[in-house]
Amino acid sequence: MAIPTQVNTNMEDPREFALWALAGLLKDSRGDVMIVSEESLRDASEILAKAGFRHHLELQTIKRATPSGADSVHWLGAGAFPWVPIETPEPEVVQSVAAKPDLDAMSGEQLIELAADLQARGVIRSPEESIVEGDLAQVRTIEVD
Repeated sequence: MAIPTQVNTNMEDPREFALWALAGLLKDSRGDVMIVSEESLRDASEILAKAGFRHHLELQTIKRATPSGADSVHWLGAGAFPWVPIETPEPEVVQSVAAKPDLDAMSGEQLIELAADLQARGVIRSPEESIVEGDLAQVRTIEVD
């Protein structure tokens, strides 16, 4: 799914109407985005709709700053996009005609640089952030007679 934005949101769908505002909404004191599953955010959107919450464009004073090229970012990376004043101009849409990079032809150094760029853009997590204590699979071998 593309990053939920106001432009691509179906405001008539209770499970979607607030999704654009909920994705990446909260950050902690370190600036880390609270990551929540898409299903949970859709549930929250539906609860807000049933509770009577509605979006009033005329009262909106901030919006998500979604940079050009964000279509290639997984929607969970939406928290990397800050909230900005509503009058902030939209970024120019840049159409990329670049060919898909040949990862097999890249050197190890180039691959490491690419990974660092993707981490900086919020597309992937660094290896240190990926490991969560107690979140590792346990593999055992069972002997069969």
